[in-house]
Amino acid sequence: MSDAGSGMRRVPIEAQAVDAPLTSSAVFLTLTLSDVPDAAATVRGVLASIGDTVKSVGFRDLDAALACTVAIGAAAWQAVTGAPPPAELHPFAPVAGARHTAIATPGDLFLHIRSERRDLCFELERQLLDRFSGAVTVVDETVGFRSFDMRDLLGFVDGTEHAILRDNMPFGSPGAGEFGTYFIGYTRHLWVIERMLQRMFIGDPPGLHDRLLDFSTPMTGATFFAPSASFLDALG
Repeated sequence: MSDAGSGMRRVPIEAQAVDAPLTSSAVFLTLTLSDVPDAAATVRGVLASIGDTVKSVGFRDLDAALACTVAIGAAAWQAVTGAPPPAELHPFAPVAGARHTAIATPGDLFLHIRSERRDLCFELERQLLDRFSGAVTVVDETVGFRSFDMRDLLGFVDGTEHAILRDNMPFGSPGAGEFGTYFIGYTRHLWVIERMLQRMFIGDPPGLHDRLLDFSTPMTGATFFAPSASFLDALG
């Protein structure tokens, strides 16, 4: 690929790239399968062509770094894919500490859409939900944005952790009086994040929980497996 001086623009980001660049805008979309005939088959068809859908939207601005990572929950894995479940995939288990609890909430599908442009995130989400039609129900939709010098809305700079890849983002609605940080972590082994949450909510030693929890309230919690792009293509 030529450099910027040649006038060439970069191609869209590879599908299912969990390490796609941090962007100024993102959508975190959690869905459940609807109780309608052929819901799983409809979802399977959308996922099989999701790479093409991302490209069709992303070509509007090749510099905007549009990307989408799709992941599937334990309860829906078999119905959607027809494949044996990944070894470590299981529903999110609540983590209860002495003062705070990481709760479990429903989720069969998870879409992590990101771009430097909010309109591209919006358009990709709109097209995907149109294609899903009545096969899914939106149970959580959070729009994230980059804040001043990479801080969250409580004033903290997000930490780093070599064992996981995180792409946390602030979100909020001043009119509704609600704001916070959406935590998202990718890891090869699920126990890594589970252990992190145990240290955060229970403490190590027990009782020394993360003080951030004294200023925020967990609202969602779910686990998913993000398959490869070739796996999704094969669903078709």
